[in-house]
Amino acid sequence: MFDELVDNGAWSPTDSTASATVLVIGDAPEWVATVSSTLESTPEPLTVETEADVDSALERLRADVIDCLLCRVDSFDRTQTALDRSADELRPPPIVCWGTADEPGSVLENGAADVIDPSLADDRARVVARRIRTVAERYRAARSATTYWSIFEHLPDAAVVHDQSGSFLEVNREVSTLLGYDEATLYDLSVDDLETTFDAEALESMVVELEPGESKTVEGRNERADGTEIPVRVSFRRIDDGTGPRVIASLRDLSELKARERDLERSLDLLEQTEEIANAGGWELDVRSDSLRLTDGTRHILGLEADATPTIDDVLMKYHPSDRSRLDEAVSAAIQTGVGFEEMARLETTDGPVRQLRLRGEAYQRNGETVRLRGAIWDVTDWMEAQSELNQREAHLSQAQSVANIGSWSKDLQSDEISWSDEVYAIYGLERDDETIDHQRFLSLVHPEDRQRVDREWERAKRGAPYDVEHRIVTTDNETKWVRQKAELSFADGEPVSAIGVVQDITDRKTYERRLEAQNEHLEILNRIVRHDVRNRMNVIAGYAALLEERSDEPTPLAETIRSVADELVSISERIRTANQLLSDETEVIPLPVDLLVEDALDEVTETHDELEYDCDLDDGLWIWGSEAIGLALENVLENAIEHNDASTPRIEVTADAAPDDDVVILEVADNGPGVPPTERELLTGDRQRSQLEHSSGLGLWLVDWIVSSVDGSLSIDTDDGDGTAITFAFPAAAPTDVTLPCER
Repeated sequence: MFDELVDNGAWSPTDSTASATVLVIGDAPEWVATVSSTLESTPEPLTVETEADVDSALERLRADVIDCLLCRVDSFDRTQTALDRSADELRPPPIVCWGTADEPGSVLENGAADVIDPSLADDRARVVARRIRTVAERYRAARSATTYWSIFEHLPDAAVVHDQSGSFLEVNREVSTLLGYDEATLYDLSVDDLETTFDAEALESMVVELEPGESKTVEGRNERADGTEIPVRVSFRRIDDGTGPRVIASLRDLSELKARERDLERSLDLLEQTEEIANAGGWELDVRSDSLRLTDGTRHILGLEADATPTIDDVLMKYHPSDRSRLDEAVSAAIQTGVGFEEMARLETTDGPVRQLRLRGEAYQRNGETVRLRGAIWDVTDWMEAQSELNQREAHLSQAQSVANIGSWSKDLQSDEISWSDEVYAIYGLERDDETIDHQRFLSLVHPEDRQRVDREWERAKRGAPYDVEHRIVTTDNETKWVRQKAELSFADGEPVSAIGVVQDITDRKTYERRLEAQNEHLEILNRIVRHDVRNRMNVIAGYAALLEERSDEPTPLAETIRSVADELVSISERIRTANQLLSDETEVIPLPVDLLVEDALDEVTETHDELEYDCDLDDGLWIWGSEAIGLALENVLENAIEHNDASTPRIEVTADAAPDDDVVILEVADNGPGVPPTERELLTGDRQRSQLEHSSGLGLWLVDWIVSSVDGSLSIDTDDGDGTAITFAFPAAAPTDVTLPCER
């Protein structure tokens, strides 16, 4: 049973740090020196001794403690035979063969402890040294152990011996440590009591199926004394010692390994998801074998099946013909120089447009030779399209800012750093440089008389107030400009953190506003003269004309004409006053009843024109959107129809109805007069400029059109010479209010 334990690798010395002594046997000094220096250069605890032949080695074994012999494969038989002859007087250590054997298995069967391929010595010296040390340590432990129990108890893994039914015959102390049971309790249990993955029948079947000396390894779960379960790996061998089948088994706790496997699975899952989200993948090219490994993400990008095994040439053929040679040269250069590469290439697809890929590779070398390339691949088609669109938008924005003379800026309030667009630099007359734009530099460009106000408005904006300020700046050329600054600030936890704003050059607008203000001031003075001085003087003229008529016994046509003209000029003055009010006051649009508007307008004109005949036909419940000036417009139209009517009896027809399809109300005023003169109609059709008013009645129609247009209405004229005129209003329809005022006739 001792040999079974040793051969199964279930035992190792308790002191794994002690140096093992290796005796290298060989008659080739160069080979002996190379092997000795290779083993001694590793960090493994080995002491290397040398002898030129087997006889010298036997003498050394009689005098010194040697844990392992190392010889070439072609001298193994000679060395083994010499050791066998001396087995009675000394216990020979194990032999490790160095070299390539045609049949390594036969060498091991003939007694060699291990066969080491010499090609491993160049780049895996420590692995070779560790294998030799392992063989040496096994022998040293076996040599130091005198009984079966010294071996069994010192196994690093939990070890048990049980019969075919699973009852424990022997257990070492590691079993108690692993499962939490004391030794006496374990002897009362069986494998079936602990194993939760396999039942008793399955366990016994595994043992029966094994041939004597045959081993098997399975993974299961064992229940501990505290009721918890742990994953275990069980390696067991069947032995027959004359008393029936026995099983010796070692148990290893896989909890940490399983945890690492779960972490690995999660990492692989995360990698797959990351590749899918990023539209990316990874690849590795083994330069020596010319084999290519691809991740699932790379296969997806290249359109490869999951089980496909493409070569590097197969992959290159998937790229655009114009890009293949460049990529091939990049890979070849990376292999030759060990310097990585980064390239852009187009990928041809069978079911869609050409895709844009970004490729990156890194070279990994060993002893100055590139052994593999590893890299990543990204499908950047969507990103490049978005970048192209962004570049276009930025170009359009820059052009639009230049055309509109508007620039944009952003500010990080934590760093006090301001970023300007190109147009802002142009407005301020500055060139882009490395100097940071901050609040103080910005204020230095503000006109000295405006700095305090601008800074105050900015501080208010940082407390949540709107930031919209007009101020002057002084450029580097000492030019004064007017700009408008407007910004929105972002806050976090009540504190301002950033701002985005625009700045517009409004110098031309300010110049125009100043000129307009001056013009308005002049017009206001002129208006006061017209309203006050002309009106007063016309009243004086009218008074004197009336006095002349009173003092004359005969009719005085001249005085009557003077008075009539004076009254007309006073009327014109009133219309100018009305126009001035419309210019000055903001129009308030409200719902108005059509019947009440018409009734009030008719009442006004009939007070001074009692000879008027009229007919009113209005649909019920008509309301329009209008202003208080609408009544004045109706009065002007009615008065115009009466005053310029050459019929013996002026007659007016007023109609109103709704046009549901257009959501408007149509109001028409028709008369039996001679019609509106062409020059006055042209004022409304746009064929004549309003500055070309040639008659006082033209001013009236102009005011009517102005009033109607101010409430989004329209006005049209239909006239036939000698057959009357029809003036049609179209007003936006409004919903009736709670109180409807009827038109009484």
